[in-house]
Amino acid sequence: MATSRANDPSVIADRGKIIGMWENGTPVLIIAEQTGFAQSTVYRWIARWQTEGSLETRPRSGRPRVLTGEVQEHLVQATKETPFISSVQLTRHLELRCHPRTVRRTLHLNSIHAFVPAVKEKLTQTHKESRLGFALEYLPYDKKFWRSVIFTDEKVFTSVDAASR
Repeated sequence: MATSRANDPSVIADRGKIIGMWENGTPVLIIAEQTGFAQSTVYRWIARWQTEGSLETRPRSGRPRVLTGEVQEHLVQATKETPFISSVQLTRHLELRCHPRTVRRTLHLNSIHAFVPAVKEKLTQTHKESRLGFALEYLPYDKKFWRSVIFTDEKVFTSVDAASR
């Protein structure tokens, strides 16, 4: 799971376009104009191609990632299987040796965000009987009747916070 565009196929294709045009004898100025890259960038990729024969971005220095790509994929899969698990629980469940914040950051990079599930009341037997009674009472009514019904819910809106009065 790449977290940057450095070796994205479209980026490599752009670099390949530069090399292809250069090998066909196109001047660097024309390549820069047609591809939208600076001349220095065109020269850089031509030089890199000549010396290394590669268009991929070189590995960079810095701290190695705590979670490898394979572990990140496993993490994403585990989250999809149990979507309401917290990052702390997920870290413990997968026995990851990292901070739960690292898990959250990884999930965010993969477009997985935490949401608090809606609190819903469980239907009691009384609720079920009441709903069934309503349905049976209005069963004989036709579509014309239901088109004239306006479904609403009771809600109170105030323009001023009641506590500030």
